Amino acid sequence: MLTVAGSGIFGRYFYSKIHHGLYGRKATLSELQDRAQDLRARGTKILMMPELVTLVENEERKILSVGEWGVGGMLFAPIVISLRYSGARSRLRRYVRAAIRVTAARHKAVARQSDRFERVAFDYVSRRMKVTREVVEFRIYERLFSVWHVLHMPLFLMLIAAGIVHVISVHVY
Repeated sequence: MLTVAGSGIFGRYFYSKIHHGLYGRKATLSELQDRAQDLRARGTKILMMPELVTLVENEERKILSVGEWGVGGMLFAPIVISLRYSGARSRLRRYVRAAIRVTAARHKAVARQSDRFERVAFDYVSRRMKVTREVVEFRIYERLFSVWHVLHMPLFLMLIAAGIVHVISVHVY
């Protein structure tokens, strides 16, 4: 009974990761990918550092590669995604700070607005990384949910059978 209950808790967690809210409709991968594509399209228009776009895309590829892992690696994928996400954000933030410092040293107008440029670039990096993380996590949790479902159903049926046998044996003896 505890095994089925524990399995149910894991299943509920996986379910919450692929649905809108606890009882909401199921999110779709295309929905998340559309949001990511929209953000990419808007970012190239407003960004004054074109090399940042290339760096962000490289970091996105590293994070998205986790979504292609096999069944054995899926259990560790959420941890790896979090580590790659955090590392990518910090590397990109360091790059933005350095690029703005270099540009600010050459242009007084940039120096006066460097804080604003930094905030805009950080916001762009954060949004891109967050959307990429959501896409790859959705893929992973959707696969984990389907594997969980295959494992949980036999456990549930065994619990029902054990309950029936228990009730019958208690009344017979």
